[in-house]
Amino acid sequence: QYNDFISPERLRGFSLEASVFGYQIVCSILLLAVLLNWSTFFLVTVTIVIAILTTSKGAALSFLICICFYFSLKGKLMFRVLLSLCSIVISYIIFKYYFLDALASDIDTYSSVATRGTMFIVGLKIFLFNPLGVGFFGYLPSIYDVTSGVIDFIKSHFPFLNFDEVYT
Repeated sequence: QYNDFISPERLRGFSLEASVFGYQIVCSILLLAVLLNWSTFFLVTVTIVIAILTTSKGAALSFLICICFYFSLKGKLMFRVLLSLCSIVISYIIFKYYFLDALASDIDTYSSVATRGTMFIVGLKIFLFNPLGVGFFGYLPSIYDVTSGVIDFIKSHFPFLNFDEVYT
């Protein structure tokens, strides 16, 4: 799909963000692999190619999480322990060197941490209060109704985040 949203060269499918499309593609490929009994080599190759084509961090992250879950369930005990230790170390490194920088950027200007975090909690709240859906008009009116309360809640816990992008 081609649109002039932000970066027209990125694949988006029917979603607004390449991250969502990448996540959907990775999950779809993994579901097909289970149903069609694809070999692991073929599955990894296809998924990596598709994840690269979407140029999405969401696709890469989804794929890495799936690989960790797969090997933690299928591997031997020693491999599981090693994978857990590596995951803890890598998570610490990512948090310290990448996430803290993004958080510092959020303090000065808005970025995806405050925006995506707010919208995640908005979606969770809408789902918890309306588990069967919100009616005939979709989620957009509910998003407008719930967002201000969620922003106030998050601001009470994280007053240094900038929510200007979500307010608009």
